Amino acid sequence: MNGSRDEAKFAGLLLLVKHLSITTTSPTTATSDNNEGIRGRVLEAVTPQFLARLLASPTSSSNSQHFREVALAVLSTLAQDPALVPRLRPLLKHVLSVLDDITIQFQASQGQDSRDEEDRMKVVEDCLFY
Repeated sequence: MNGSRDEAKFAGLLLLVKHLSITTTSPTTATSDNNEGIRGRVLEAVTPQFLARLLASPTSSSNSQHFREVALAVLSTLAQDPALVPRLRPLLKHVLSVLDDITIQFQASQGQDSRDEEDRMKVVEDCLFY
């Protein structure tokens, strides 16, 4: 994942999501300490900027959904380490944008007016605070 090309980073993230099962354990266990080290190294290798680019992939791109799914899966894993959360916080605006897009798509599939911003924001809030 330390490659300079985005393709190398993305391939590393795909492997990470597929094969690296980081479990949540008590903060006092050695396994948890090791996992936090792994998470930190992953963030250093891929950088928050790269994750932001994946999350902000144009919806017109045929692969944007896959890019976003991988980025969200990685963020979910990284956010389990409280020490990394301050570095991940700037990505929240991109996560909210992804949730908003999902809400629009869902409302459209249900025949609802996807332009009703108040309803969309209620769904996004429900996702974040459930």
